[in-house]
Amino acid sequence: MHVRLRPRFSPLTLVLGLLASLTVASVANPAPASAVGAGFAALAAPKRVLDTRPGQPTADGQFAGEGIRPPTSELALTVGGRVGLSPTAASVALTVTATGSSSGGHVTVYPCGLARPGTSSLNFAAGATVANTVITKLGDDGAVCVYTASATHLIVDVAGSFDSESFLALEAPERLVDTRPTGVTIDAEYVDDERVSTSVYPVRIAGRGSVSASARRVAINLTATNALGGGYVRLFACAPTPPPTSNVNYVAGVTRANVVLTALDANGDVCVQASTPVHVILDVIGEFPATTFTPLPIAERFADTRPGQRTVDGAFAGDGAQSTGSTLQLRVRSRGAVPTGATAVVLNVTATGPSANGYLTAHPQGSALPKSSNVNYAKGATVAGLVIAAIGPSGDVCIFTSSPTNLVVDVAGWMTGPAPSSASAPCPTRTSVENADTLRTSLVRRPALHRAVGTDQIAVYVCRIPANSNVYPAGTRHNLNSAQIAAWLQSNVAPYFATASGGKYSATFTGRGEFMLGVNDGPGECANGAADRTSAPFAAGFGFDTVGTFGGGGFAGPGGVSFDPADDQSPLVPTDGRGGWISGSNVSTWPAPGVAIHEVGHTLHWPHSFIGPGWEYDNPVDVMSGGQAWCDNPGGGGGQYTCGATHTLVFNRFAAGWLTNGAMASHRSGTVNYLLRAPTAGGLQGLVLPDPAQPLSLLTLEARPAIGLDKDFTREGVAVHVVDQVTRTSDFFSGFSLDRIQKQAIGGPDSYDHVLTVGSTTVVHGARITVLAKIGNDFMVQVSGSYRMPTASFFTRAVGIGPVRGPSCATFTLAEALAAGCIR
Repeated sequence: MHVRLRPRFSPLTLVLGLLASLTVASVANPAPASAVGAGFAALAAPKRVLDTRPGQPTADGQFAGEGIRPPTSELALTVGGRVGLSPTAASVALTVTATGSSSGGHVTVYPCGLARPGTSSLNFAAGATVANTVITKLGDDGAVCVYTASATHLIVDVAGSFDSESFLALEAPERLVDTRPTGVTIDAEYVDDERVSTSVYPVRIAGRGSVSASARRVAINLTATNALGGGYVRLFACAPTPPPTSNVNYVAGVTRANVVLTALDANGDVCVQASTPVHVILDVIGEFPATTFTPLPIAERFADTRPGQRTVDGAFAGDGAQSTGSTLQLRVRSRGAVPTGATAVVLNVTATGPSANGYLTAHPQGSALPKSSNVNYAKGATVAGLVIAAIGPSGDVCIFTSSPTNLVVDVAGWMTGPAPSSASAPCPTRTSVENADTLRTSLVRRPALHRAVGTDQIAVYVCRIPANSNVYPAGTRHNLNSAQIAAWLQSNVAPYFATASGGKYSATFTGRGEFMLGVNDGPGECANGAADRTSAPFAAGFGFDTVGTFGGGGFAGPGGVSFDPADDQSPLVPTDGRGGWISGSNVSTWPAPGVAIHEVGHTLHWPHSFIGPGWEYDNPVDVMSGGQAWCDNPGGGGGQYTCGATHTLVFNRFAAGWLTNGAMASHRSGTVNYLLRAPTAGGLQGLVLPDPAQPLSLLTLEARPAIGLDKDFTREGVAVHVVDQVTRTSDFFSGFSLDRIQKQAIGGPDSYDHVLTVGSTTVVHGARITVLAKIGNDFMVQVSGSYRMPTASFFTRAVGIGPVRGPSCATFTLAEALAAGCIR
C-alpha cells in the first residue's frame, strides 16, 4: 500500500500560525514514570574502540589496525566494559566513520545476536570520509555488529552509554518513512514517489512499529537521497514556525544521513521540510524517557561564526571562520533553555564553507583533545552531524576544527546523568604552528631592517669633564676608564639580549678610550664625540661622561637603512645594515643597566610604547618605556632608583627575528583558545591580530607574569598593545626610521590597565579577549573576532616630556633631543 505524504502546513499557514493543540509534548506528555534510569553516562571524552587503518591505535589497543573491511562483511565489535564503559550498559552512543573506500556503499550497525535490519547507519561515496552518530542497543556479550556493503576502513568512537531504562532502544532500527518509489516501511505507510520539499509534512511516529503510543522523545536516523540539487532537510516537533536549523545538508547525487534527537508533537508526530526536492528516509532507533532527555521546543542556535549571523543570546555570533587546529570553547550550560543541571547536550554541529578538507571533534571542557571525529567535511561543502556532548565543569563544550571552516552549532536538547570526571582546565589551545619567518615577513614593515641576528660590536668612550666646566655642576667625578665601563656593560647588559634573543643576538662592548670635553661642552658634545669617533666594524658608539648621576639617562637613535659617512650622526654601517648610535651617562656611582638596555634596544629599532598624552615613558611592562626595576639607594639614607630592566614587548623580539616556529601565532577570525607562555619560556610567546584590511596595523597579546625580570609587577596577566606600522604623513611619526607606533591598547598612562587579569573579558578594537586561567606562569586566553584598526586620532595625540605637549623624543635627531631636554 502506498500512502502519500500530505503537507500539514503551507508556507502561508506557517506564517499565520497553528492551533494551540500542537504544543510540544516534552511539556504536555511526559514519558511513563516507570522508566527512570541513571541517564546518559558520558565518558570524560570520546574514546576510540575501532580503527582498521594500519598503524592506527585505539584507546585500549583492541580492534586496531586489522585492515580494510571487505565488502559484505560483518565485524562483531565488543564495546560494553571497554574504555570506561559499564559492562552492564544497555545502549551506547557511537560515532561511526567510513574512509578509504574505492566505491560507494553503506554501513549498518546493530546489536549482535539479532538479524541484520534492512536499514543503514551511514552512507558513503568512493574516496569520501563520512561520519555519523549511531545510538544502538548492545547485543550478545556487549557487542555491536558492523556490516559494510563495500570495502572500507572503519573508525568507531564511543561517547557514553545508557542503561536499559535511560534509553528505550528498539531491537533494531525500524523504517517509518521512505519516499522513494521503491520505498518500504515497517507498516507500508509513508511510502511515496514524491520528494519532500518546502511544504512541511507531518509524519506519525508514536504507536507505529515498536514505538510506544506515548512516545514523545525519539532518536531517528534521517537520510537524504536522490536530491535534485543542493539543499538541506530539517526534522522537528511540528509547530507553526520551523526552527532556523538544518539536520542534513545534501548535494545532488550524494546520499547523506544524520541522527536527530527530537520531540514529537501532542499527536506523536514529527514534521519534515526540505529546501529543495529530495527523497527522505526515517529510521526510528528508540525513545527516551523524560528523565533522560529534554528536547527544546525549538532548536536554539548557540554558535554561528558566519559574519552577520545571530545566536539565541548574541554570544558566539559572527566572529569569523575557525582557523586550522583551533578549538572553540562554547558555553552551553545556563544558556538559552539549557538549565544548570544539564550534564550533556544534544548538538547539531555544521561545518560550512571550509577552505580545505577536515573534520570536527567535540569533547567536554576539561578533557584533552581526543583521537576522534564527529563530522568530516570536504572543501567547500556544508556537512552537519549530531553530537551528544558531555558538559565540562565550567559549563562548556570544546569543538575542534582541523582546517578552516565556519561553524554553526544548534542545541536540540539536553540530558541528565552522572557527570564525567574531568579537570577544570580550559579547552585545548590551538595546535597549528605557523612559520615564524613567513609570519614576520607579512606582519613587520621592512623586516630586513629590523632583523637583529648575530653580534653587534659596540664602542665605548669616556668623556672627561674639566674641573672648571660651565655645564656640569660641581660634584663627584669617577675615574672609570672605557675598558672598565665596557666590562661592566658586558656583565650587566649583554646577558639581557642573549637571553631575550634565545642566543640569536649578542652585543660585545669594547673600550675605545677617552676624550676631554671643553668647559662649555655638555652631554650633547659627549654623545656626538662618541658617535664621530665610531666607525665600522662597530654597530654603535656609547659615550659616558664622568659625573656621578642619579641613575643616569641617555640618548639612542636607530638610524636608517644606511648612513652617509659624512653625516654627523656617525658613519656606521654594520653588516645587517641596521646602523645606530648611543650616548648617555648611565654608568657611574649608581649604575643602571636598565637604561643601557633601553638605549641598545633603540639601535635594534625598538620604539617607546606609550599611551599619552604627556610623558612618553609610561608603560610599566616595557623596558623601552619606563618598565625598569627598582634598586635600593647604594649611597644609604633609604630610597630607591630605577636600575634593572623588565622584559620588552613581544613584538620587538618578533621584529628582531628572535622567535622560532610556534613562538608567535596570528589570530584572524573565529573564537580560539591560546596558551601564552611567560617571556623566554619557550612555546607560544605572543599572539598578533592583524587588521584584515591593513595587516601592518595589529593588536598583540603576551603573557606577563610577575616573575623574573617582571617580579616587581603589581599586576600580572595578558598585556595588550596596539602596533601600527602604517605610514602617516600628518603626524609626528612621519619619517621616523621605524614607522612603528606601539601603544598600550587600553587604559591610562603609568598603569597596568592594559594587563588583563584572569576571569576578565574585554573588547579591544573589535576583538573580544577573555583570560580563562593561569596555568603555572602561563595564561590561557580566548580570543574572538577580528581586530579593527582604531581611527587616526588614536595614533596622533601629541606627547612630550612631563606636562609639555609636543613631538615624541623618539622621533628627534640627537641635536633636537638635547635641545628639547629629552633624557632617554
